[in-house]
Amino acid sequence: MASIDDAAERIVRVKFIAGLFEHPFTDRSLLDTVGCKVHRELAREAVPKSLVLFKKWERSKETITSSRRILVAGRHADDLGYQCGGWTITTYGTSGTRILDAIKEDVGEKTQLIYDKNPSRATFEGQDFLFTSVVVGEPTYAESRGYDTKLNIPFDGIDIINLVGIEFPH
Repeated sequence: MASIDDAAERIVRVKFIAGLFEHPFTDRSLLDTVGCKVHRELAREAVPKSLVLFKKWERSKETITSSRRILVAGRHADDLGYQCGGWTITTYGTSGTRILDAIKEDVGEKTQLIYDKNPSRATFEGQDFLFTSVVVGEPTYAESRGYDTKLNIPFDGIDIINLVGIEFPH
């Protein structure tokens, strides 16, 4: 709750400084600048900075890329629309790099990469995964109400996180 309170306080402070309480409506004279090149460049910079990563172990890149077998789990790993949620340049995230593709490129051919969008206990039977990546998040949406006031992770995201053994702060 302290983290949520802190985030809410920072958001309200920025809104207050920006004058949104006194002038809550947008300045329509600025419409031509929305989505301009500078805005898109800033958005491309913000995306990797806004991803949340929970780590169970500290590992160097050399350890991760030298692993013989890794598991990538969660439907968001191979779905650009889900990765972006409602924040895309094109409708439902039709352009960009999927996390699964980025991991494949990064680990190279010496590592066996296994992808399971909805793993079960059977996924781990007889496997010795040195590294596991779980990719979960919000569903994709456009031109509709996209936020979830309950802050749930859909598509059994919490179950996948717990199955893999990552401690998830509730």
